[in-house]
Amino acid sequence: MCHTELVIEKECANASESMVKQANCMLSRSNRVLEKVDIGCNVVIPIPVVDRGKGDPRNIMAIVNGKSENGYRLATKHGILLGSYSRNQFKPTDSLFLSPSAVSIENLIYFRQAVKLSFICDGQGFLKCGCSGKNRCEQKRCACRKAGQLCNSRYQSNLSCKNK
Repeated sequence: MCHTELVIEKECANASESMVKQANCMLSRSNRVLEKVDIGCNVVIPIPVVDRGKGDPRNIMAIVNGKSENGYRLATKHGILLGSYSRNQFKPTDSLFLSPSAVSIENLIYFRQAVKLSFICDGQGFLKCGCSGKNRCEQKRCACRKAGQLCNSRYQSNLSCKNK
């Protein structure tokens, strides 16, 4: 019985030490201050999963255009983003993918507009027309043809689509 009690006390002491160690680690992470970003620095802003499709980029590239008490003003190649961004909403990068002359400072746009303009595909997904019958994808009722794109073979692989 004595041996079992010693093992239990040892395990309790180890658990207590581990909890203190984890608490100190969490406190050090929360007290960490993000470095300041200079005007003209290239940054990336993560796009929420809700606002992007499978083939769309995960980030928007921007440049820090200004700084105020409320936060940072960011500019993309499509325009200046409305609102101020706090330092934890974007990440600075080492690469120079945008120059200050490449950004448009004339337009003020919302974040979602900038996201939509930077999409490669059709926004939150790919077009699917689902055409069937004799005149498959020959008419303007086909969503793909209406958008000026070819039909995707992913959902029409076995059909004889006229718009591939």
